[in-house]
Amino acid sequence: MSKTTSHILAALFRHLKSYPTVDRVGVDPYRALLEKSAAAFKPDKSIQAKPFRINSIEAQWLIPETRGDRRVILYVHGGGFIAGSMHSHRDLASRIAKACEGKTLIFNYRLAPEHPFPEGLADVGTVYDWLTRECGDHHDIILMGDSPGQALPFPSCHGFWRTGARFRPVPS
Repeated sequence: MSKTTSHILAALFRHLKSYPTVDRVGVDPYRALLEKSAAAFKPDKSIQAKPFRINSIEAQWLIPETRGDRRVILYVHGGGFIAGSMHSHRDLASRIAKACEGKTLIFNYRLAPEHPFPEGLADVGTVYDWLTRECGDHHDIILMGDSPGQALPFPSCHGFWRTGARFRPVPS
């Protein structure tokens, strides 16, 4: 661990001991803490990042050196619906991309309280719809997320299930 990373982690741990909840510190400082803490974790250098936009949504492909031709991961970041971004979660998403050998799509969805529910969910639906159109039947799409990010993709699939389409199990 580098000296800089060690200092960042020490400062982060000191701050976390003060229990910086959103109610105590406010939304903007909470978001800043999450983004700053992410600086301590560097994404794997072997992962290629390709930024782009899906309509007005900032997105990024994370592409591992070794990947399967069919596997695509849609990763939705966590953050309590009020914080987090593809930048704060890029390290985690890049580790997932490498471990799963799958091209991984991360993106920024609109956050509360500025954008109340279901606006963030609508962004997830937009990205999911774009991904299914882009990949078609030629890819296995894996839905993945952490914290609230694990819950957001599934309502977006409601229309998919109503059409009678079937999900295939994730390969082991």
